[in-house]
Amino acid sequence: MELGDEQIAAIRALQTDLPISSQPFAAAAGAAGLTEEQLVRAVRRLVDAGVIRRFGVVLRHVAAGARANAMVLWRVPDERWDEVGEQMAQHPEVSHCYRRATLPGLDYTHYTMVHGNTRETCQRTIERIAADTDIHEYIVLWTKRELKRSSPRYLCKPLHAMSNGDIGLGERGTQGTENGGEASGPTGTVTA
Repeated sequence: MELGDEQIAAIRALQTDLPISSQPFAAAAGAAGLTEEQLVRAVRRLVDAGVIRRFGVVLRHVAAGARANAMVLWRVPDERWDEVGEQMAQHPEVSHCYRRATLPGLDYTHYTMVHGNTRETCQRTIERIAADTDIHEYIVLWTKRELKRSSPRYLCKPLHAMSNGDIGLGERGTQGTENGGEASGPTGTVTA
């Protein structure tokens, strides 16, 4: 899909916080120089084309009481990659679940972020995931301090200075990123 001015304006408008208002999309549209109708139409086209795959809420987990966080690296056999990844992702305490390439000396294939009120609740979740998946080789890396937490931003350059390569689109508008076009990073308002 070749992105037009309206689609780019919609992406820019929706990757920032929406105002708390009875008409949040109207306010976002106005800030982007669009009408609410134009914004909704552009988003529908982007969803239909697969450019936007979901629209969600960002939970500030620390403010919500999740004070303990751990990245868990799991050693999963090749023949179970998909099955185990799906099982891990089903746990509500897991915010991120990725399969990664291995490195010499670091042959863990699956990475999860586990959140809880305490380390003990996180540890119980990790043990439950291990039991559910029958994967018992893992490393737990506890978060010491959050240095940055923000959603990725797309299309931040002025429109006239952009090319398709700036947004991960190939010559014909197909996804050209190594990971299938999905953005990795914290859950954001819009994931393109």
